[in-house]
Amino acid sequence: WDILNIGWDIYEVRRDPSLLNWGALVVDVGAAVLPFVPAGVGMVVRGGKAAKAAVEAAGHADEVVDAARLGLRAEDFTKVAHIPGADTLLKKLLSTSGTTLKGAEFELEFALKHADEIEEMGRVLEVIQGGNKEIDFVLKGNVFVNVKNYNWATYSEFAIREATAKLTKEAQGFFKYNPSAVKYVFKGSVPDSVRQALEAAGIIVEVIP
Repeated sequence: WDILNIGWDIYEVRRDPSLLNWGALVVDVGAAVLPFVPAGVGMVVRGGKAAKAAVEAAGHADEVVDAARLGLRAEDFTKVAHIPGADTLLKKLLSTSGTTLKGAEFELEFALKHADEIEEMGRVLEVIQGGNKEIDFVLKGNVFVNVKNYNWATYSEFAIREATAKLTKEAQGFFKYNPSAVKYVFKGSVPDSVRQALEAAGIIVEVIP
């Protein structure tokens, strides 16, 4: 329901980019990721009951305004919003963390290219102390995919060795959940040493330019 509201809001913004329609989009995006805002409040705004919507969001105005950061990514997101678990990606796209947002943008890019193959996004594999163990994508055939957007040019040799060990351990850990294959997809490039270590551990490695 939240995603349908967002899709309709985007259509309305494209048809009539008024402040009212932009406001409805912002509020409905807030409803999708914030539990205190009910689904469909954007329609309430359009229905002339903006005061009610404002009351629902009062005290959390900063978070609702932050929802506007989805910006131009909103239309792309609606193309993959039907995929189970898409809400997990939406939350990342609204993050105030530059690192999280950078990774989420690459996740969205991957999702757009492989939408027909994706069965689920952000699948929780196990609840662990301090958070959940998740996989970015599960493709048809139970293929696990993690996507990584690293600027390897900023890594020292020591940092690359540390990252290699961490990635290899993380990737091998996914096999306990019985996927048919585990794939790591990197944005731009991946050092040969990282690729070789992952492939030696049985991980498929791909690069998207």
